[in-house]
Amino acid sequence: MTTQKRIAKPLDQALSHYTVLVVGSGYGAGVAASRLARAGQQVAVLERGRERLPGEYPNKLADAQGAMQINAKGGRMGEPDALFELHVNDDQYALVGCGLGGTSLINANVALELDKRLLDQAHWPAAFRDNRSEIDGFFERAREMLAPNPYPDSHPVLGKLEALEHSAKAMGQRFYKTPINVTFENKINKFGVPQPACTNCGDCVSGCNVGAKNTTLMNYLPDAANHGADIFTQVKVLWIERDGPRWRVHIEPNGEGAAQGPGSITADHVILGAGALGSTEILLRSREKGLPLSDRLGANFSGNGDALGFAYDSYLKAEKQGDTLTAQPLYAIGVGASDIAKDAYPGPCITGVIDMRATEDVTDGLVIQEGVAPGIIATALAPAFFFGEALADGFTRFGMDQIKPRLLDAKAMGEAVQTDPGSIAQWAYKGPMARTQTYLVMSVDDSGGQLALEDDRLAIHWAQAGEQRSFRRDDDRMAEAARAIDAQYFSDPLWSDPFGKKLITVHPIGGCGMGDDAAHGVVDDTCRVFAGTSGAEVHEGLYVCDGAALPGAVGVNPLLTITAVAERAIEKLARRQGWQIDYTLGQEAPLPAPVEQAAEKPQADPAPEPAAATTGHGMRLDIAKWVPGHAIEAVAQAVEKAARHFRTGAIDEGKAAIRQLVIDHPRAMSPGLSFTETMAGHISATGCHHRPCGHVERIRDDYANGEAWGRSEGSACDFRLTVTTDNLHRMLEEKDHRSRITGAVTVSALSPDPLPVREGTFRLLVADPERAESWTMLYDMVLEGPEGPVHFHGFKTLAQRGKSDPWTDLTTLFVTLRTGEDATGELIGRGVLKLGIDEFMRQLTTIEVHDSNSLIGHVVNLIPQARKAIETYFVAKYAGFFAMTTFRAYGGMLATLNDFPAKDAAGLVARALRLPPPERHVVPTADGINIGLTRYRGGPRGPLVLAPGLSVRASSFATPTVEENLTESLVAQGYDVWLFDYRASADSGNDTEDPPEFTIDDIARHDWPAAIHKIRAVTGADSVQAIAHCVGSMSLLMGIGAGWVSGVRSMIASQLTLHPVTDWLNYMKADLGLVGALEQVSMLDGHLDFVGRGTEEDNEIDAIAYQIPVPEGQACKNPVCRRVFGVFGPSWDHAQLGHDTHLALGSMFSRVALKPFEHLQDIMRQGLAVDAAGDAIYTTEDTARRLALPISFLSGATNKLFYPESGQRTRVWLQDRNDRELYQQRIVPDYGHMDLFIGHSAHRDVTPVILEQLEWLDGRARHAADRHQA
Repeated sequence: MTTQKRIAKPLDQALSHYTVLVVGSGYGAGVAASRLARAGQQVAVLERGRERLPGEYPNKLADAQGAMQINAKGGRMGEPDALFELHVNDDQYALVGCGLGGTSLINANVALELDKRLLDQAHWPAAFRDNRSEIDGFFERAREMLAPNPYPDSHPVLGKLEALEHSAKAMGQRFYKTPINVTFENKINKFGVPQPACTNCGDCVSGCNVGAKNTTLMNYLPDAANHGADIFTQVKVLWIERDGPRWRVHIEPNGEGAAQGPGSITADHVILGAGALGSTEILLRSREKGLPLSDRLGANFSGNGDALGFAYDSYLKAEKQGDTLTAQPLYAIGVGASDIAKDAYPGPCITGVIDMRATEDVTDGLVIQEGVAPGIIATALAPAFFFGEALADGFTRFGMDQIKPRLLDAKAMGEAVQTDPGSIAQWAYKGPMARTQTYLVMSVDDSGGQLALEDDRLAIHWAQAGEQRSFRRDDDRMAEAARAIDAQYFSDPLWSDPFGKKLITVHPIGGCGMGDDAAHGVVDDTCRVFAGTSGAEVHEGLYVCDGAALPGAVGVNPLLTITAVAERAIEKLARRQGWQIDYTLGQEAPLPAPVEQAAEKPQADPAPEPAAATTGHGMRLDIAKWVPGHAIEAVAQAVEKAARHFRTGAIDEGKAAIRQLVIDHPRAMSPGLSFTETMAGHISATGCHHRPCGHVERIRDDYANGEAWGRSEGSACDFRLTVTTDNLHRMLEEKDHRSRITGAVTVSALSPDPLPVREGTFRLLVADPERAESWTMLYDMVLEGPEGPVHFHGFKTLAQRGKSDPWTDLTTLFVTLRTGEDATGELIGRGVLKLGIDEFMRQLTTIEVHDSNSLIGHVVNLIPQARKAIETYFVAKYAGFFAMTTFRAYGGMLATLNDFPAKDAAGLVARALRLPPPERHVVPTADGINIGLTRYRGGPRGPLVLAPGLSVRASSFATPTVEENLTESLVAQGYDVWLFDYRASADSGNDTEDPPEFTIDDIARHDWPAAIHKIRAVTGADSVQAIAHCVGSMSLLMGIGAGWVSGVRSMIASQLTLHPVTDWLNYMKADLGLVGALEQVSMLDGHLDFVGRGTEEDNEIDAIAYQIPVPEGQACKNPVCRRVFGVFGPSWDHAQLGHDTHLALGSMFSRVALKPFEHLQDIMRQGLAVDAAGDAIYTTEDTARRLALPISFLSGATNKLFYPESGQRTRVWLQDRNDRELYQQRIVPDYGHMDLFIGHSAHRDVTPVILEQLEWLDGRARHAADRHQA
């Protein structure tokens, strides 16, 4: 605990007048307060934030919300005196500190001089351009106060510092340790402030709880107080005005608990040191009140070229033992409240720099510094980077040795996120996060920002600030540094296309820039404020001494430059006034040893008296309302145990007990949750033609069309809705994820007043039944309209497609409004509503967890301290559900390796098939291998045999995952249907672990004859019809043509024929001998599994399969798809697969020997059905004669596996040799390969075509029979 004394006073002790009034408490304000108090003047300091001493800064995520204020359009979020203030704008964000000490409380305390060549730039005043060396003495004076020094060589080696030095060497750039304002020894400093030595905790930028960081609260401010200055906190300065010979400063209390005081204070001299944003805001408001100022006020704002980047999961320190590669940590996460080993302490935030300022053009220079992410956000970092890595999808770029360990780490993190989101916090200090480096770049931007007041709020305008060339260059340099340490590079996520290339600065500069006169600046070279729009006349006694006065970017951390410029200005002020500043400083002294005190257990937060006893029979009776009888005693004991822990101060144990209770009884212990969402956009009925636009049309659908027309018509639509669920666990577990909606919607075309929601339902990320890997958020409401009810339907779609991104998906709502209470009414309009990032931030602040009528309410009533643990668990669970669904949509290889489809498929409840009881037959073939036949007696037509592709189960023709499968349709038409599992199927009756080796010849020579013979024998039919798909089709054509198969009177040949035409990738695989290469892979054991078993070997196979390119629009995260596409090629069009079918694909495929693929490879290479010896025995003239039977060739128009040309070639070949009327070809639009039979709408789009083909085949067969009899 610190022994530092508070120096602030309550505002009610303020005098009515001071000689000097300093606004702010950062570097410039601190200089003014200290120096002028030393000059014997009566000085007051006004700071809008609180006084926080070491030990009072936030150190865990639970404190983060209370420590943050967001200054955004629509109003401030958070307390106005919260430590961190984030200014949210369209293009440029800024983060500044709020508290006694200003931004020095939350910066990285790096004291570097600017490159003095920048002083030659035209925007600097002549006094600096003409005498560049003058500032050197003021730099030295600043250093004397701030006491910068590099990280000591005698202290522990820092991994992050070594990594930066390694990057510098690899880049051929200069590296050195940065001078930082940190104390590395225990002492009482020159200003009488006790400062313990830095502990290397790394939490410099969230407020130093040790007291080792040399903020202005450790030097300039206590020095001012020591010399008589009055310091007041929680005082907001509104504006200033001239009041006769004095300045009047208008103020108001700021923040909860702020002391009341006078509404204004007068002073002879007012020195604004409230920072670039604060000082400019005060002057802008003062100008509105009539104070004449330069037109340059607010101009030339700069973010100092700030840019962020991250080097994730570095393998710089990697060691290989045998086949195992392990990487050592760098450690760059602050400790916060975590209990971690000392060797994991990261050191001060910034300790090194890659200095690249030695450029010919000084404005091309930049510096890269390593940083430490503060412990306050440690628990949020691991999931953030996990999802970033998943989206980046770049595991293979680091070489084969690193793929496996990187994937295993990522998979373990993913499992933690899925199973227990709360546990992900521990990953901040191990695995990939322990090997992560943060980069901060400073360079020279174009200082093109403009500060302005909008509705009395300071806004930053800087259109396309992030498009400056310098930021692309800086990002490339950080990526180069990351590559040097074998790390995955991530740019600042704000600086991305989905977020509009936004920038964030922690070093805002300008707005009141120096200039030679009012036409070129707001203040002169000594920081005096110009008194008008032209000339060099100044307002006597009015100054700006902070970052606002800098006329442009300084290319490094600006604190030393700001301090030096302020030292110069204040010295010249004192000289003009004839004041003498005493610069003599005190002596340092040893820090007294801490007084030993008995260790105290942490105390629980004070809580109200429980409303009922926490033990006994009464509690058990209460618990019985919510849990089954067998669990009452266990729950009661768990509650008593938790209560006991909290009563005795064992807080962590109490939280653990509550956590376990929640895990064991989630439904009973679940709270309710609500949040409020605001969205806005435009709607219109104009141009809504109710059909998709063609690809050549500019606007692609009704929603975009309606939004565009609505914007031009001024037809706005917006809402403010609150979504509420009473039991969060139940809502997440139920399939529809329903919550209720309250609030109002404003539709300008209907009424200027908001339309209340009469009833509304929200459904959170529901799987789209008709699309694979697509989820929707649905908003359905009935509104109270001015002329009757209005039906509102909106949806957001989460699905990866083209250049889509999750942020756009989740913040874009497509809406339809109709008259009446349902979707049948007259169209009012369609359009698009958007959620901006500022509104998203506001939405996060509206999340509320509330007790529901369940066990949780009772437990919280008994143990109020348990509320936070329960809230934390369920909010994490809600966020985890949201995040993992997003991960499933956009998670790339990581999502593929998690194999979500297999997990979900296990929970699918199959619908009852509309089929007669199946009759199963296992039939031995002539060569001793089994085949399977499954009969469904639908009627006298047929018999009709259905054969699938290689390794596919025939049951795929009867899948329960579609509304109506082909088998059901055929049975309904009276067909006697036989599903044929030849030897390539797991349902053939052979060993599924060690399936037989075979060639395609074997299917044609043995399996088809045995199947036809069995069907004819059982049914007594003279002949059968066939629908054969892919290899089933080709092998039947081969068997009939070779004379091995008889008794087939007609067939539908689907996709693959005797003349296959495939895509370039399959030709390449054939030319490269892919099958031969696979046979050498020992883990495959001569077989191929299309369904993994969760082993490391399976992960390796899936990782390889994931890298095989697929056609546009066909990428997904189902490993079955990846394996099938990798081996066969694009086997279906994903646009045609429903959600459940995509999940169930694994159940349709079989483990199969690799040998048949050798045969297929040779067939692909020759473009002709050949036998296993490579001879063209299936395309002879005799073959063609034997194939003189009705054949309809069926193809999918979008088939990329076997093009429709395959059927065309065989059709033409047969027509040239037989009766042309025996053959036809049907091509189904918008379908690919296997989706002809398993597509979600195949029963509407394809089955009618098949039924027509069967009718045509019957007609051709009858015609041929009549001709034969004649």
